[in-house]
Amino acid sequence: MLQLSSSIVHVSMVTFYAILFVVTLATIASTLAMFPLFPLQLDSIEWSNKWLGTTVIDYYGACLCFSGVVISSEDSYVRGFLWVLSFNMLGSPFCCLWVLARIYRGDHLRLESRRHLDFESR
Repeated sequence: MLQLSSSIVHVSMVTFYAILFVVTLATIASTLAMFPLFPLQLDSIEWSNKWLGTTVIDYYGACLCFSGVVISSEDSYVRGFLWVLSFNMLGSPFCCLWVLARIYRGDHLRLESRRHLDFESR
């Protein structure tokens, strides 16, 4: 039963991040194709609006990836969810604050590799 639940969570995460990858990549690629980044067209409202929207999607794409790392790194899902809410509602200063809090607590920022964990459990 636990194995099935774990598999469903794994497939759901892979699906979510694969969709996020496609959406962010398609958004950036289509914006680059229709409105090249260079030369900057700061006097064009259409160019500026398109790049503003693309930047927002790009930020939230990165933020959601970072959020997954934070939720899986926190001791409590509630604390992780509160951090994720702050990232998504209040922006990068709170991403920086999470990193600072983690370092202050003496935790490392390194992601453990599955290979490393499998090797230690033998």
